[in-house]
Amino acid sequence: MVVVVVVVVEVVVVIVVEVAVEVVVVVAAVVVEVVVVVVVVVVVVVVVVEEEVVVVIVVVVVQRRRSSSSNSSSSRRRRRSSSSNISSSSSRRRRSSSSSSSSSSSSSSTVIIVVVIIVVVVVLVVVVVIVAVAVLLLVVVLLVVMVIVAVAVLLLLVVVVVLVVAAATAAVVLVVVKVVLVVVKVVVVVAVLVVVTVAVSAAVLAILVEALTLSFLVKQIKQ
Repeated sequence: MVVVVVVVVEVVVVIVVEVAVEVVVVVAAVVVEVVVVVVVVVVVVVVVVEEEVVVVIVVVVVQRRRSSSSNSSSSRRRRRSSSSNISSSSSRRRRSSSSSSSSSSSSSSTVIIVVVIIVVVVVLVVVVVIVAVAVLLLVVVLLVVMVIVAVAVLLLLVVVVVLVVAAATAAVVLVVVKVVLVVVKVVVVVAVLVVVTVAVSAAVLAILVEALTLSFLVKQIKQ
């Protein structure tokens, strides 16, 4: 019985370990996938932001060159003719448009950076939640398995006790049956002895009666 209990406990422990390993592997795979996704998103966003920054820098340099050339041309035009006012106004418009485009590009890059930060934070929160849920599930599974093991051990102990009681009862019954058989044998032997004794006694008495009768008859004849 002890060997059976030990074997059952070993099997349950092996099952628990296998379940725990599978849960840990699944959780690790999920975490790795989420981390890879986060890394890819961050890399893509960084590349996009870098491209935006490069574009902004190029636009600013071009605008500065254009502004310098427009300044020189406007000064020459002012010196040469009165139509320089129109060119200066057009250059101002170009400057305003270039400044608005640079501000819009910088604002778009800022928005992209904010969106990237928000996405990374959300993904990290999701990863933490997934890991927490997986750990809770693992704990619940381990608790359930421990309860099942405890119940199984108790049932085995009950079975062992029942088997021990049944074996003891069978032994007692066998002893009682043996004792009864011995008593029956003794009674039968005693009865046989009594019957034999009675039969022998009756035969002896009959012989004695016949002998006495014969002796009495002999005496009567002699007289």
